[in-house]
Amino acid sequence: MKKLLLILTGLIMVGLLVGIYQQHQTIRDYRSLVYSDMAQLREPVVAFLEFHEEAERLSEEERNEQLVQLNSRFADFFNYSGGGVHVEQKIKEEYYGSYNDAKSAYSHIIQRYTDASSPEEREQAITDLRNTFERYNEFLETAKDDLDVPI
Repeated sequence: MKKLLLILTGLIMVGLLVGIYQQHQTIRDYRSLVYSDMAQLREPVVAFLEFHEEAERLSEEERNEQLVQLNSRFADFFNYSGGGVHVEQKIKEEYYGSYNDAKSAYSHIIQRYTDASSPEEREQAITDLRNTFERYNEFLETAKDDLDVPI
């Protein structure tokens, strides 16, 4: 009888440990998704920075065509990314403000770049974009550490 009770207790403990481990993995996976959702915002910005490096070699027509495509790409990210950042209240309070501020700043800077009529205005917009991009990358590094993202 004692052996049966000991075996039953052991099985219950194993079941509890497996449940706790699964819960821990679910939380880590969720936090990893939040981080990747925030990190996706970098992709269109990197594309804009790369475009600016190549823009001088393009004709005005090609430049405008690619700029329209990049604006469309950024608009998609702007409108459809970040859903995971405001699902959980604690994560929303801690990260959504910085994420949304960066997203808004990117939008305004990219609009300034698009509307720029001179190379100097474009350079100023790109400088602002790079500075905002660097600050956002610093924010992502601290978020990665806080969220304990296994990368």
